[in-house]
Amino acid sequence: MERIVIEVDQATAKKWRRTSSKFKKVITEKFEKDVDFVSEKFKNEDFMAALDEIGERLAKRGLTEEKVNEILNSDD
Repeated sequence: MERIVIEVDQATAKKWRRTSSKFKKVITEKFEKDVDFVSEKFKNEDFMAALDEIGERLAKRGLTEEKVNEILNSDD
């Protein structure tokens, strides 16, 4: 395990210090899962944004979605 530091307000910090180790473990596990989820979501959003940007650049050069479909559906 690796220790990280997050900033919270004073009331939350006080409650955390008084919380049982069992509860802290549950919260830590949920936090880890949430961080993983958010990390993956942003990766996917970045990927989709990159695809959109590529699509826009290709469209400016004349390769539209219609043209791609035409190429894919041709018998050549």
